[in-house]
Amino acid sequence: MRDGANKPIYSQITKGCYSDSSYTVGQFDTLYLIGYLTGTSAEQIAALNNISTTTKLKVGSVLRVR
Repeated sequence: MRDGANKPIYSQITKGCYSDSSYTVGQFDTLYLIGYLTGTSAEQIAALNNISTTTKLKVGSVLRVR
């Protein structure tokens, strides 16, 4: 769920609701949001993709999440 500015509305997102093995980064996405959506930690996603948790994500990038 996103608001009028296309930012995630965290209170309306169910933890672990995303079940695919990869995720395409959207505007305003962070590793922590992606981790919340997938039920995986930001640290695990970073390790799977050989990046750090502070890496700026590029819109359209595809990340492994499992």
